[in-house]
Amino acid sequence: MTALAEVLEAIHTSHRRFRKVRAAGLVGGRPWRMWWAGPMDVRTEEERDEGVRVIVQAGDRWWIREPGGKGHTNEGDPNVRVGFGPGPELLRPRPLLGSTILQYVEEATIAGRRAAILRASPRSDGDFGRWWGSGDPFDVAIDLERGIALRAHGIEMTEVAFDEEIAASVFSSPLSPGQPVESTARRPREVPWEQAVALVGFPARLPRSLPDGARPTRCLVSPDDPPGWIGHSWTFDPGGRYRLSIRQGPDHAERAGRLGGRLVSRGGIEFHVEEYRGEGFRSENVAFELHGTWFEISSDLPLETILDIALSIGGET
Repeated sequence: MTALAEVLEAIHTSHRRFRKVRAAGLVGGRPWRMWWAGPMDVRTEEERDEGVRVIVQAGDRWWIREPGGKGHTNEGDPNVRVGFGPGPELLRPRPLLGSTILQYVEEATIAGRRAAILRASPRSDGDFGRWWGSGDPFDVAIDLERGIALRAHGIEMTEVAFDEEIAASVFSSPLSPGQPVESTARRPREVPWEQAVALVGFPARLPRSLPDGARPTRCLVSPDDPPGWIGHSWTFDPGGRYRLSIRQGPDHAERAGRLGGRLVSRGGIEFHVEEYRGEGFRSENVAFELHGTWFEISSDLPLETILDIALSIGGET
């Protein structure tokens, strides 16, 4: 029988137990694939109804190829990060040690690997929501040799290999010549809150209710003239524990037809919810129409809190 101490040691030292990973599996019942050669060399492929979404990072540069053919890139700007969706977070389960109480359940074989099934229960003082979704207990499968998570919260590896050679072409741009590309290096403009509404020239609305500790940080408008969206951001004290960004405007209405993610209904509103995970962060992106305006909220707050904030958005500022 596997001792819990053995599993905890594998989790704690997981970052030293492999150099490269090739994996495939299911997320929400849909296939995904991943190649990982360190946090700065990553490729993920996620199958959706409309096609395959590909995200590649090679050093400071990253690219996204949407199922519909559109591309995105940061043009090598290290200040603009990208989230990889399912996969890479399974390689770094160490946050579970500080944010949950782990209980050994049984040993099993997952993706052909010897694994321990643990029941993870959130600690009342742990920053659980930032890493692993809801605050309810859940089972996680830990690879006993490598220390990674093979299964957790609807994400499961069905195949995994370690320290194989990965061709350099795997981490090259997935975009084709002539493919339409949107550059995120074209920076939004930061403006004072009190000037932003007059600058954009369309109605802007803010939430009536925010969690305790909310502190405004900045206001951005799109780089277009006139701006096509306005965005407000907050951090939450003490210690900047969570962040919240709300964008709204005509540009988001144009993107409404390309929204993905799962649908969540609340208060008569349909929310398009997508989760992004990367090295050291988790973010919920929530898009919805309210008061005739399309909004997008990005935050690492729990999803239920984000939906409460969305439904509190009121009249014009």
